[in-house]
Amino acid sequence: MQAELIYQILNGEIERNEVSLPDGVDVMDEFTDGRECGRLYDRVYSAKLRLGNRLGMDEDSDVEEIINCMCSISRILADKMFQYGMNFQTRSLKKDT
Repeated sequence: MQAELIYQILNGEIERNEVSLPDGVDVMDEFTDGRECGRLYDRVYSAKLRLGNRLGMDEDSDVEEIINCMCSISRILADKMFQYGMNFQTRSLKKDT
């Protein structure tokens, strides 16, 4: 649940002020204010439009499939990274006691 919530904030799917996170935890939308993910997304979107123009159509199902699959891969990796981070933190706390 925490991983999904953080992922949604990072992607701008929900606003940070709409949810309650533990004290000291600040998660930012990585697609706003010229942040790197936003710039990269703009490049992907521009490339999609250029490809559509070359193909003579607004949308191409193969391009959409590529983008959708890459988004799914990103979500899976983000969840796994979160889980690994939680596991490492738990192990680190156990070593300190």
